[in-house]
Amino acid sequence: MRHPPIEFLKKIKERLTAEEKHLAKEEKKISERDPFLVPERDVGNPEFVEEAGEEIGHTEVVAERGLIQRLQIETRLALSKFKIGKYGICEKCGNRIDRARLEVFPQARYCVTCERKIKGKRG
Repeated sequence: MRHPPIEFLKKIKERLTAEEKHLAKEEKKISERDPFLVPERDVGNPEFVEEAGEEIGHTEVVAERGLIQRLQIETRLALSKFKIGKYGICEKCGNRIDRARLEVFPQARYCVTCERKIKGKRG
């Protein structure tokens, strides 16, 4: 399998760098919506409905932040692979990851074949 053209890799790296910055901004926005971090929040609020709403809001923020953080880790991992010359190589079998797959999901760690095997074991 041929190596992807340098221009393709350059564009992917630029996308990943932009995505890393975007995710950092998104994480900050999400954190600002956390009702538990509002300075005037009344801890032990006697209003059950208000307290329940804050709990739900906090849970949503925690879940969204977790997804963002996972994407940040995957993006940073992909960028680090550029530095060591391993970007686009499947972590499982060592084959090149298809260019079309990298265009759709530049953080891909596995080729399609290995990804299917891994997903099959999980689900």
